Amino acid sequence: MTKIVAQMRHWMESSDLIDMDNIQDLESEIKQNRAISEKNSKRIEPNWNRLMFIDVEATEDGPQNLVKGSCVVIEDGVVRLNKTIVPDDIELTTGRTMHRTNWVREVFMKEAYKTGTVVVGWDLPWTLSRLAIYGSQSWKNTSAFSLKFVASENYPNIRIQSIMPEAAFINFVRSTGDWIHWNGAFVDLRTLACALSNEDESFEKTCENWDINGSDRVRAMQDLYRKLKAEFDLHPIGKEPHQIYSAAGIGKAYLTAMGIKNNVDAYDPEVLGYAMTAYHAGRVEVRHRREVVPVVYTDITSMYPSVFTLQNLWSLLVAKEVEVYEDTERVVEMLTDVNIETLYRQDTWLTIPGLCLVQPEGDILPVKTKWVEDDLTPDDDIRMAVTPVSSKTPSWYTLADVVASKLLTGKVPKIIKALRVRPLNVQDGLKPIKLRGQVEVNPATDNLFKVAIEQRHHYKETNPTLSKFLKILANSTGYGIFVEFQTKKFDKQVQIEHFGLTQWTSKAKRHDAPRQWTNPMLGTLIAGGARLMLALMEKAVTDAGLSHAFADTDSMAIITDDPTKAHAIVKRFESLNPYSFGGSLLKIEKENHDPKTKAWRQLYCYAVSSKRYCLFNMEGNKITMRKASEHGLGHLLPVQDGWIEELWTYIVQKAMGQKPKMPSWAGKPQLAKYELTSPYLWKRYKDEPWNEQIKPFNKGILAWPDMRGDDSKRFYAPWSTDLSQYRYWSWTDDNGNGLIVGDRMLGEQPLREMGILLRAHDRNPESKFMDAGGKVCPRDYRGPLYRRPVEVVSVNYTGKEFMADTMSEVIEKDGKNGTVDVDWHWLRQQLNERGFAKTAIAAETGLSYRQVLRLLKDEHEPHEQSKHRLHRALLVLERKRTVT
Repeated sequence: MTKIVAQMRHWMESSDLIDMDNIQDLESEIKQNRAISEKNSKRIEPNWNRLMFIDVEATEDGPQNLVKGSCVVIEDGVVRLNKTIVPDDIELTTGRTMHRTNWVREVFMKEAYKTGTVVVGWDLPWTLSRLAIYGSQSWKNTSAFSLKFVASENYPNIRIQSIMPEAAFINFVRSTGDWIHWNGAFVDLRTLACALSNEDESFEKTCENWDINGSDRVRAMQDLYRKLKAEFDLHPIGKEPHQIYSAAGIGKAYLTAMGIKNNVDAYDPEVLGYAMTAYHAGRVEVRHRREVVPVVYTDITSMYPSVFTLQNLWSLLVAKEVEVYEDTERVVEMLTDVNIETLYRQDTWLTIPGLCLVQPEGDILPVKTKWVEDDLTPDDDIRMAVTPVSSKTPSWYTLADVVASKLLTGKVPKIIKALRVRPLNVQDGLKPIKLRGQVEVNPATDNLFKVAIEQRHHYKETNPTLSKFLKILANSTGYGIFVEFQTKKFDKQVQIEHFGLTQWTSKAKRHDAPRQWTNPMLGTLIAGGARLMLALMEKAVTDAGLSHAFADTDSMAIITDDPTKAHAIVKRFESLNPYSFGGSLLKIEKENHDPKTKAWRQLYCYAVSSKRYCLFNMEGNKITMRKASEHGLGHLLPVQDGWIEELWTYIVQKAMGQKPKMPSWAGKPQLAKYELTSPYLWKRYKDEPWNEQIKPFNKGILAWPDMRGDDSKRFYAPWSTDLSQYRYWSWTDDNGNGLIVGDRMLGEQPLREMGILLRAHDRNPESKFMDAGGKVCPRDYRGPLYRRPVEVVSVNYTGKEFMADTMSEVIEKDGKNGTVDVDWHWLRQQLNERGFAKTAIAAETGLSYRQVLRLLKDEHEPHEQSKHRLHRALLVLERKRTVT
């Protein structure tokens, strides 16, 4: 059995360490200063009748400096101004041409800052940085850039913080003594188009999707804006286009417009801590590796909205109050009786919402950890598996996960405590709304996500645009928004209250803060319900004498060449369809049918590891790819159309013993696109003169030296659309030193080639599982995989990103000041039970052997510094000892 350190999320709350005796005086001073500021300020509102469209062209080198730009101001459909912008050192040729500095002063700042004209463009962060004269890291928000446009304090900077590849916060930064109270209104058409379609496409592709001629970019922007704005205005959400950044943002706005309030404060923080430790993402796995097997590919209809509906979680979302109550005895009775037949009944699912404190004893439960330690696996390779878990320390799981374990093992886990949650009363002020102005939803009686899925099905043929929106709304809003956190930073240390399996206190300058709709109870119950649905699918498959090649969140590839067996399994899920339209909740995917004739065609699968697989048809030796996973490949620039399908075809043919021809692109280098979207990425360039500098939001090309398994070194080149000319680009290494890439024999630096993927892509480990001999899955293993039993010997509490802000790091940073509250009796017990050598503990803590011996024997609690050292030693020594 493998000993592991489990990774768990937890709930955090912060309180600024302000002298409470002076808090009222401070609040009064803030209010007075705000009142004076607003009295002396001019408030400006966006003028949606007056729009400024801007676009620029840049040099095709590293700095990507301004070549020329275009600016068109339109008011009420009439062009009021049309200017060409050129660098200040370029001679003006026409009256329409303006130097950049004069344009900023006389047009841009006057329109966008002083009169409320709305600025519209495509990829505005990049566009605006071409027009700036200087950039730096924002002192107030260190995740953002501050761009200066005029060398004068009378004009504001613009602050830009990238939040997603396609979206950024953009606003004016008021300068000292500024009389204007206005953030600006910036509409990035890339962001708006992605929010409405949930697809981040190029400008050309977006124009094509919206039936717009994109040959004249500025004119195309105007046409695109009109169409996007018309579509946006169909949504009665009380927002303007510059206030929405994603498809989920539209969904959140609908919830707000319906008068729903996030009731997360109705839960005790201890309960939210339990929910966060029980939170795990979707189940993703491969169970038959590196062999061609016949499959039927199946999928649950809108998995997250469906399990949300089956558990009636809408009633919790709109509840004015919620009650979390202990129900251990009845939960144990329910677990005793539950089986596959009862889980095909919808009334059983209504009893699922809850949390259980479990003493795992070989129960099949979700756990996150680093599964393998070798030179080829990155240190942050932390993943979740549903596998047999044992632990001396009880942990919290969703009741759904506990039910899944009973279903798969036939054994009721040892329940220490069970909590259920139920709604009390409905929120006041809920209001009906029409989705896209057409589909009415009353939140007091209707489940938004259920209505969206039902009406999506209803309008699929007659109104495909509405149908697509309803699908996007349900899938983008029905889960992720409830587990969304942002890193909150402070100017000084604040007190952080941590809630997990236990409670403790620390001091730090940052922590994971909830966002508007963060609700760990809802998010955890949804994710647990999805894993239970996959467990039900797995049980149905094994009861039919079959197995699966892979599972991927909401889908499963059933290994069989007999479609009648798969159809029989699908039919069992008809009773779980919570929607008004008929049919099974589990459906057979389109890849199982001929794309032209729709006739049944046998599908085959070749799977390697989680999310790394392909589905295809075969006729003799001919392979036709139907679904080729991009996992591990999607970051690379395409060497030609269809190259991923060609790569998988080559891999499959090799696995079948054939001798396929090496693809023509095998000798080309692996190249990826990157963007300098954060000050952290940009800092290596910041000291260069602006005109010679790689600027914020510049696009470039990334490559790796020909060193297998070493991704730590990277090379950088300016952006180019002609990838064949890579030898002639201006390459630099991580330290900014220039280099020449090419042939090693000529003394040049060779780059990692695409051909490596042909040899290595299907050897990615699936170390969450064992081979047929009971060993951790080797890279070259072919055949069925089996669950890997683990023993949890300790827990690491993680933040938003695994290994980015682990509890051990918090201890290292802040514990030396005595700010980490650790239960001494628990810590002493853990150190004694683990059997660590006292000399090893002494070496890790800096304490003497006799001090360690005395502390571990003595019940008396030591001072905070010694306690911190011992806690850190526990984590370090357990990590060193975590081996199979």
